[in-house]
Amino acid sequence: MELVQRAHRKYEQDGAKSLWTEGKYTLFESKQFRSVLKNYLIDRNSVERIDYDDLCQIARSTSSFWNTFDDERWDSITEPIPTKMHVPETRSFDRLETSEPVSPAVMEIADCTLIHPFGLTLCKRGILQETIAKSAASSSRIEKALSKSVSDHGYREINNLITGTETNSLESLSIATPLLMLWNNYYHWSMECLPRLAGVERYRQETGNEPSIIIPEDPSSWMLESLRLLGIKEDQLHELETHCTVDRLVVPTHPGPTLAECQWLRDRMYQSAKESSTIDESMDHRIYVSRQSATRRRATNEDEVVEMLRSYGFERYALEELSVADQVIYSLMRTQSYRHMVLV
Repeated sequence: MELVQRAHRKYEQDGAKSLWTEGKYTLFESKQFRSVLKNYLIDRNSVERIDYDDLCQIARSTSSFWNTFDDERWDSITEPIPTKMHVPETRSFDRLETSEPVSPAVMEIADCTLIHPFGLTLCKRGILQETIAKSAASSSRIEKALSKSVSDHGYREINNLITGTETNSLESLSIATPLLMLWNNYYHWSMECLPRLAGVERYRQETGNEPSIIIPEDPSSWMLESLRLLGIKEDQLHELETHCTVDRLVVPTHPGPTLAECQWLRDRMYQSAKESSTIDESMDHRIYVSRQSATRRRATNEDEVVEMLRSYGFERYALEELSVADQVIYSLMRTQSYRHMVLV
């Protein structure tokens, strides 16, 4: 029943085409499809998966490796990152497992091919795992990217790209960096794509080169606004409408996201947002962030919750109705006192 309700909400919000695409991707993401395609596309073709250490070694061999942040800044804000895990009711949140973050870096890799539409990247040695996820967590994401790409283009075309036997000419770029994601939503864009621009900034400082920014085709308005807030100009953008080759691919390591990357993103967005937002930051806002328009994880009794919160001075906001700049301002207004904000 929950799946039917989510499908109905998806249809009402985005239309039949989007619902069909989502359903098709869900099918191809299943373990059965992924297992078969992994066997035929990766294992039988002996495709190597280039992990983080190998990627660093390749980049350093051509003097194309740079740390995203200066050592002093990185060391001052390094914090352990909680490991994604299920926490049973009998276990306390203060005993979560953590891992030490790896210092973000940016590298330049020669002669790459990006598979439409998710940007799974091939180089001469194999698949660049860092373009999809942190290497330690990339296995299932690579399989999902392959499976979903096959659902769009067919098995033969993807196999030809992987084996290097594709005969159709591909679009070509000189210097570029991908901002692409497996799931086209606000969270993955904000937390997995935008922080990579810190690496692009360092690359620009070190080389003087301005890479094209590869983004999804038909980008959402909030994608374009967020890029403007981070200083990316329209003529730098390239929508990935088909597979393409890149002579020199700029690869920022996939964000954790680390504290340093989050702070970089927050500071850059805030400096630009406060210039265009009309919100009075001195106001004592108490904010309830609604998910009423979401297809998943909605509060079933939201009206009752909001009615109760109003007596404490809270206002309800649907973030999809606000500009990105206003969302940035609202999210930072009362961060020193989390009791003033309720998120569901």
